[in-house]
Amino acid sequence: MRFYAFIFLFISFFAMSPMAYSMATLQEICESDHQACLAELPRAFKNSEKGSSNWYRLELYRIDAYYGLINTAELGKALDNLESEPNLPAKLQLKLYIYRAKLAGYKGQTTDVALYKQKATDFLETLKDNIKSPDMIIDYANFQLYTKQYQHVIDNLLPLEKAFRHHKNSRIKYRIYTNLGNLYVYIGDLETSLDNFQLAYENAQLHGHEYNQTMALYNVARGLQKLGRLTQAKLKFIQILSRAKQNNDNVHASLSNYRVGEILVIEQKYSEAQQY
Repeated sequence: MRFYAFIFLFISFFAMSPMAYSMATLQEICESDHQACLAELPRAFKNSEKGSSNWYRLELYRIDAYYGLINTAELGKALDNLESEPNLPAKLQLKLYIYRAKLAGYKGQTTDVALYKQKATDFLETLKDNIKSPDMIIDYANFQLYTKQYQHVIDNLLPLEKAFRHHKNSRIKYRIYTNLGNLYVYIGDLETSLDNFQLAYENAQLHGHEYNQTMALYNVARGLQKLGRLTQAKLKFIQILSRAKQNNDNVHASLSNYRVGEILVIEQKYSEAQQY
């Protein structure tokens, strides 16, 4: 499920404005359902002036949705359009380079992967510290996970975790601990990974975002499963199934059914496993 881990953390980066259209509602839609996000965006674009902060926010939602749906053709077109835009906000510019690199990787274009990877690195390094938002640092660390630069992820995220450890911003802390959880999975430290996934879940609860809570709880359950704590993991997955059903979350419902089935097979409860 590594690819899955790279496509879910898409958070807005501009201050809210008093628009008639509820950007907060759109943000929740776009973080939870990429297809629904794309269906809502045309209406939102009609109410947003091109080049405004809200317009750039919508463009970020659009490319995040295309990437999340692995719609490489539309993602490429959207990136082409953005690349011709002057004065992109720093976060959107960084995201453009990251998605260019990932898109090139998907197509097997290793030269372009290296090119845009370097552009992303150079761009971030040229920014003054007061311009680099925590979200940008997390986005870049997530990209470094994708490119297996694990020491760089540690170098970027651990100082950020220390700075936000006692901060009230639960959304940022959720993102930090989720990425740290993924990092420690990849380097084989499953105990530390589970600790971070648990912290991510606690902060998702504080933040109150339903989809992120379900996703964070799924990561906790997978962490328990990887450590062989199967009874605990199974209970968590069943808990997720209940949440997913209430929220029409077919992704986590499907994943959790599969995981419960896996555990039941290990327990040799084959008839019950078949139902899941």
